[in-house]
Amino acid sequence: MSVIYLLGSFFAGLKSLERQLLEQTLHDVARILHNQEQLVDMVQALCLLAEYFYFNNRDIEGSRHLNAAKRLALELRLHQVTPPTFLYDVEFQSDFGPWDSEWQEQAAVFWQMFMVDSLWSATNDCSLQADLEFPCPNITTPFPIEDGLDPVC
Repeated sequence: MSVIYLLGSFFAGLKSLERQLLEQTLHDVARILHNQEQLVDMVQALCLLAEYFYFNNRDIEGSRHLNAAKRLALELRLHQVTPPTFLYDVEFQSDFGPWDSEWQEQAAVFWQMFMVDSLWSATNDCSLQADLEFPCPNITTPFPIEDGLDPVC
């Protein structure tokens, strides 16, 4: 949450809060990475933190946090998330609702990281490893939408 507050203060132009929120965010990132907790959420946070640094022309720090997000995403195998497939009847499938939303969240986190990387690699030399460039057979994670629904823009 601290990185969301940091970006909020940045976009609102509240410079007086930014430094304090940046320190808190960096502390939270270090603590969570050390404890190895909420790692999927950490990929999202690292992407947002990288964008904050890129927005402030601090490309080296942005690249460092984006690279950490990419490494973590690959370790968590977010590039190979598969949606659940059930061989059971429709009534039984409703019991798997939380797992269904879990794969969608993981897929959304992967594609967030992919898009942040693609956007900023156009402005510097920070891009995904060569074996993960799109289109790539190693990326099997679908977009996090249900069949038949239009993607959200």
